[in-house]
Amino acid sequence: MMPDITKYTKISEKNQKKACRWVCRQNNDVAYEVHKQQKKEYFALKAKFVDVDAILISLAAYIIAVSKIYNLFIAKSQKNKFENLKGINSSQKIRGASIKNQKKSPKRDQLLNKKSLLLDLIDNQGLSPYSVVIFLKKFNGFEVSHTTIRKVYKFLKEDV
Repeated sequence: MMPDITKYTKISEKNQKKACRWVCRQNNDVAYEVHKQQKKEYFALKAKFVDVDAILISLAAYIIAVSKIYNLFIAKSQKNKFENLKGINSSQKIRGASIKNQKKSPKRDQLLNKKSLLLDLIDNQGLSPYSVVIFLKKFNGFEVSHTTIRKVYKFLKEDV
């Protein structure tokens, strides 16, 4: 039987699970930040609890690190005020890492490859995104939603 980890982390089991589920949904940059933090926490716990098993300390360090990173991320979205700039910088770093490298859509990439056709249909021929969907399906055999067309068109207009 595994000993109670909350004795070393001072974090409730509910909050531990919540933070761990959050980390599972993040990308590798956030996971990297968690493991950097875990390394710091491990040595702090190792010095504090000398007689405890190293695996248990490692697990506790991981949970503490996940919880700290999760709290930094949540603090950024709430109206909490940081007392120093270090808290703001680390919070922004975590937020930036979590949205970095978002999954690319293959249909969006195909639309970007048909940039000139899309701009011609909407700008010169005056078609709506709904009509562009019908045109692409009929003449190019390419199915895509009108919202994707609208987003790509907006992106292309900002780029130009």
